[in-house]
Parts: sequence; structure tokens; C-alpha cells
Amino acid sequence: MKIPNLHFLFLIFTAVFFIAQSSLIDDVSSPEKRLAFFIFGDSLFDPGNNNFINTTEDFRANFTPYGESFFKTPTGRFSDGRLVPDFVAEYANLPLIPAYLDPHNKRYIHGVNFASGGGGALVETHRGFAIDIETQLRYFKKVERSIRKKLGDWRAYNLFSNSVYLFSIGGNDYIVPFEGSPIFDKYTEREYVNMVIGNATAVLEEIYKKGGRKFAFVAVPPLGCLPHIRLVKKAGGHGSCWDEPSALVRLHNKLLPGALQKLADKLQGFKYTVGDTYTMLQNRIDNPSKYDLRHIDLEV
Repeated sequence: MKIPNLHFLFLIFTAVFFIAQSSLIDDVSSPEKRLAFFIFGDSLFDPGNNNFINTTEDFRANFTPYGESFFKTPTGRFSDGRLVPDFVAEYANLPLIPAYLDPHNKRYIHGVNFASGGGGALVETHRGFAIDIETQLRYFKKVERSIRKKLGDWRAYNLFSNSVYLFSIGGNDYIVPFEGSPIFDKYTEREYVNMVIGNATAVLEEIYKKGGRKFAFVAVPPLGCLPHIRLVKKAGGHGSCWDEPSALVRLHNKLLPGALQKLADKLQGFKYTVGDTYTMLQNRIDNPSKYDLRHIDLEV
């Protein structure tokens, strides 16, 4: 079942609609009325998992100015404040969903966040520096086993079928080829994109087997306009948006809905939505004054 999407915020309210279908209570003895929020992905969603892995500073956000506008201290989020999953949780009357690797997170009452800054759909993407989607899936399966042991098979399955699964994945996979990787010596662009999407949808099928039915994705944003990508291009004499990475992303965003629809056709009860972050951000880059923004000169 495809849920129509007109604006990125629709993603949030769709997820909230899913979450709000049942009452949220703290009594674990009534799991038939309970649901949770599970988050997978990269730095757009990472609440601090990378704080707890052996990685470099480039893949951490545990220093200022991160966190200064809301938390008043760095939390590991790649933001000065909250991330999209934090707002979704707030609107759904949930607490902030904690990082899976946070040693203080043991109960998983309201869900858990597996996202990792730098993580990708491919194991090779930033291998050794971030947590890829397949590893995030393994973490989810550990959580699923823990909850199933506590609640029993039927109640656990009911919990997972009521819950929402939010993804932001693919961006790092499409940055890597422009960081010196010779990947396109081996694959065409379409083959590479299909590999990324194939890995992501394989994860969805595994979650579906555990009861998952409600999935939300954010499209990959226009990577060629990210400041550090523009600065890479500037080293070659320019500073404008780099179209090659964005073209790869556009192909991904074009093919992803079709792959999700194939799952919806095959898997009974599978529901999905895709938030169009690409168009949302590109519109703001192209028309900043319309959104009360201004261009920032990249000259250094």
C-alpha cells in the first residue's frame, strides 16, 4: 500500500498517524495496546550511537557546537538541536528514542534508534568507521529476541506489527564514489543504485518477518549541494553544487518507490511512505529568500 506524499512534513505526520493508532502506556503487562518506534540509518537520524564505537572524530558529534541550541551539550546528534525522529517522537507523545548502543538503554519500552553517522546500505561504505544497515538489522534482531522473551511470541509480534520503522539510508553510499572509490570501474551507476536499494529492501523484508508492517523513508537529499561536497569541487576551481553526486541520488530517489511498491505488492499489509527531502532542500537552495534564508558564501 503506497501512502501519497506531498511534502517532507507529510512523512512526520504519517508516522505520527501510525503511532497514534493505539494508546501509549507504560504498563508492559498490556503490550496489545503498545507500539514502538524503531529508527535506522545515518547521521540524519543518529542520536549518539557513534559515541560508543571505535571511530574517528569525523564520524562523531560529541563536541561543540553540536547540541548547543536545545540540549545545551553535545549528545552525538549531528545537529545543534534535535533530529527528525526526535520531533516525530514528541508529536506522538513518546520520549526521545535512545541510541541502541547507549549502555543506559536496556528496556526498549518505546523503541530504539540504531542509526549511525556515516552508515550506509553497503557493508563497504565507511567500513570500520560507522554501523552499516546490515549490522543495524542484527541489532534489531537482538532487541526483537529480548522483547519476545519478555512478552511471548504473540504479544511481541503484535507489538512489532503495530510499530513504525523509520529509515534514512543511501546518502553515504553515494558520497563514497566521489571520495576516491573506484566503484564505477566495476559497476554502472544503475547497477550500483540497485545494489544500495536491494540491500535496504532486504532489511525491510527481514523486519517484516518479525511483524513489521509500517515503514517510512526519507529520500536522499541533493548531496552535490552539501557544503563539504561543494568544497571538494571548489578545490578543482569551483564552489557551486556538484551535479554528479546529485544525479546519482536522483536515480536512487526515482527507483526507490518502485522497489517499495514491489514489496507492498508481495507482502500483505506492508505500508510505506517516502518523504521527499530532495525536493524540499533543493527548493530552499534554489530559492532561499522564499524561505527567509540566505546564501552563504563558500569563499575562504
